[in-house]
Amino acid sequence: MRWYLVVNISIPFMNTPVAILSTIALAACLQGAAAISPALSQTTDDADAYVLSGHSGSILALTFSPDGKYLVSGGEDEALRIWEKQGAVYELRNSIEADRTIHAVSFSPDGRLCMETGDRIRDTDNHLGVWFAGGASISRKPLTDTWNVDVHALAVNRKKNRIACGLGDYTVKLLDATTLRPVSVLEGHTSAVRAVAFNRDGTLLATGSEDGSILLWNTGTGRTSGTLAGHAGEVLALAFHPNGKTLASAGADQQVIIWTIATKTIGKTLQGHTDDITCLAISPDGKTLASGSLDHTVRLWSPDKGTEIRTLLGHDDAVRCLAFAPSGGILASAGNDNTIRLWTLGQVPRKLPPAVADVPRTEAPEPGSIRITLLEPSPSRGMKIVQQSEKVTIKGRVKSASIVRKVYVNEQEARLTKAGDFSIAMPLDEGENVITVRAVDAKQQSTEETFTVTRESPSISQKLATGRGKEYALLIALDEYDEWKELVNPVNDAKAIAAELNGSYGFQTELLTNPTQAEILSTLRKYAARTYADGDQLFLFIAGHGQFDEVLGDGYIVSRDSRLDDDIKTSYISHSTLRTVINNIPCRHILLVVDACFGGTFDPLIAANGRGDDEYSQVTKAEFIERKLRFKTRRFLTSGGKEYVPDGRPGQHSPFTRQLLEALRSYGGKDGILTLGEIQQYIEKVTPEPRAGEFGTNDPGSDFLFIAR
Repeated sequence: MRWYLVVNISIPFMNTPVAILSTIALAACLQGAAAISPALSQTTDDADAYVLSGHSGSILALTFSPDGKYLVSGGEDEALRIWEKQGAVYELRNSIEADRTIHAVSFSPDGRLCMETGDRIRDTDNHLGVWFAGGASISRKPLTDTWNVDVHALAVNRKKNRIACGLGDYTVKLLDATTLRPVSVLEGHTSAVRAVAFNRDGTLLATGSEDGSILLWNTGTGRTSGTLAGHAGEVLALAFHPNGKTLASAGADQQVIIWTIATKTIGKTLQGHTDDITCLAISPDGKTLASGSLDHTVRLWSPDKGTEIRTLLGHDDAVRCLAFAPSGGILASAGNDNTIRLWTLGQVPRKLPPAVADVPRTEAPEPGSIRITLLEPSPSRGMKIVQQSEKVTIKGRVKSASIVRKVYVNEQEARLTKAGDFSIAMPLDEGENVITVRAVDAKQQSTEETFTVTRESPSISQKLATGRGKEYALLIALDEYDEWKELVNPVNDAKAIAAELNGSYGFQTELLTNPTQAEILSTLRKYAARTYADGDQLFLFIAGHGQFDEVLGDGYIVSRDSRLDDDIKTSYISHSTLRTVINNIPCRHILLVVDACFGGTFDPLIAANGRGDDEYSQVTKAEFIERKLRFKTRRFLTSGGKEYVPDGRPGQHSPFTRQLLEALRSYGGKDGILTLGEIQQYIEKVTPEPRAGEFGTNDPGSDFLFIAR
C-alpha cells in the first residue's frame, strides 16, 4: 500500500463558493501504472486523445505518482479519483469523498504523504488536519495549527523537504514536509498569492500574485532576492525549468513569459491563447512547456526556442490543470468539461480502447444492436436527476456492431468522436425536463434512452448571487507616517478583512498600504474611471489616523505624508472631498467603512455637533431582496463620532475591526446574506459608539449586501 498527498486550495478564476477550510491531509491509494494515448499531430483534436470520464464536476487538480504508476485527480465534485493502469489503459481504482472542493493535489517529497486544504465547513472550526487510513477506512486527524485564511497555491520540494502555500492574506507559508509545521511566513505581495513554484534544488521559491508581480525568495533566509514585473494582470501559474536558469509564468494577460533568473529579465514572450492562462507544466527534460487556458486549448511550446510546437484541441470548456508524467512522455489535461485527456508525446499505436469510469463493463453488442451508456449526469443518481443550473451537459458512449453515424439528444445532433463518445449542452426549464438520446448507425438502425432532469428553483441567496454583478473591495490602511505617530494594527486589520471578503464573499480585493495623499486620490480616481454594471458593489475601507479641525469644521484622513504643521490641511484629505469623490464613482452600490479617529465627522451632522439618525430602513428580508438592486447605495460605517478611537493591542485588531470581522465570519446566518443592519448589531456595543448613515445620492431603503459563497 502506498500513501498519497492531497491538497485542496482556492483559485480566483474559479469563483468557487464557500470560504476555505485549511486542512492538511493524508489518504491511501493502491499502486497503478501510467496510461498511454495516441501520438499528437500539429493540431490535435479530441479524436486523438485518450479520455477518462468519471468526475461529475470541474476537475481542478491532477498529479502523477513519483513512479509514474498513478494518476490522481480532484475537483468540484468533492471527490478524489485514483486511476490505475490495467493493461494498456487507465481505469478508476478508487474514489474518496473529500466533502469539499479539491483544487490541487501533490505527492510529498518521499512519495508517500500528502497535504490537503479545502472549503471551510461553516459549522466546524477552521483547522489544519491529517488524513490517515486505518484498515479500509479513511478519517481525518486534526492538528493544533489553525489557518483562518484561504490557501490558493501549493508547491513541494524534495531536496529541501519544504512545502509552500500561497495564501489569501497576501503571504506565503513555508512548512516542514515531515512535521507539517510552519517554518516561516513570507510577506511582500499586496494581493492574494495565486501561484508558487520551487526550483529543483529548493533554494529559490517563486510566488505569483493577483497584484501582477512575481517575487523570488531565498528559502534559506526567507528574504526576497528579486521582483519580476512584466504581466499586465493576475499571475496564475508558474513553472521552473529543470535547470533552474529560467522560470515560466502566465496569467490573466493571456501570455506566457520566460524569465532569465540570473538577470531577472524577460527572455521570451509566448502568445497564442485568447483567454486567461490558468495552468503551466514543464516536462522533466525541460524541452516541452504546456499551457492550459480558459479558451479550451492546451498549447505546447519549446521554452528554449520560444516557439509553439502544437495546439491540443478537444476540451469542451476551460482547461484548469496540467501534469506531465515523470517519464515526460505523457501529458494529462483536465478542466470544466469534467474529463481528463491523456496525450502521448512519442510514437504509440493510434487505436486504444476507450476508458470509462463509474460505468459497469458490458459485453460487446450483438450484431444489429446499439447500446447507449450515460456518463453524465452521473448514472449513480438514477435516471431522475435533480439540479439547479439552467443547462445540463449530456455525455455518454455509444457501442454498436456497425459504425455509429449520429447521436441526437432531443433531436439536436450531439458531438460524436471516433471512440463513440458524445456530448451536448441542453437548456433546462424549471420543473421536469424529459431528455431522449437517440443513436443511429450506418445501417440506419436506431435505439433510444430516455431520462428526466428536474431543474429546481434556487434558494433566495442563490437567486440574489446569480443576479448580482461583481464585488470589488479597496482597502486603504496606514500605520506608518512621515510625521504622525505610528500605529500598530491598521494594515493587519485591512489584510484580515480583505482575506475574509475574498475567501468568503468572492470580492476582488485591492490593498493600498501606507499611501501618500496623491496615491490615495489617484487610486480613488482609478475606481471612478471604471465602468460598472448595475449589480456591481464596491466596498471601501480606510484605517489609520484621523483629525478634526474645529476652525474649518471638517474631518480629515491623515495620509503618510500629511504634515503636523499644515494648518490649512492641504496635505490631508478632507471628509467633504472624500464624500464628493466617492459619490461620483459610477458604481450604484457603495459602502464606506472608516476606522479612524473622528471618522464619524464624515457625516456633516456629527461634524456640526449634531447626531445623525440611523438611516437603516427596517424591512423584511423578502422585501429587501426584491428591491435591493433598484436603489442606489451610498452608505457609511465609522468606528466613532467626533472623538478619538483606540488602535488596539499590537498584533491584534482594533476593537471596531474585531467586531466587523466577527460579523463577516457569521456569513449572514442561515440565509447566507449579511446586511448592514446585521453588521451594526455586532459593532453597536463597541466603545466609542460607531456611527452609520448615508451620503451623496443615496436612495432611501438602500443597503449593501455581503453574500456568502
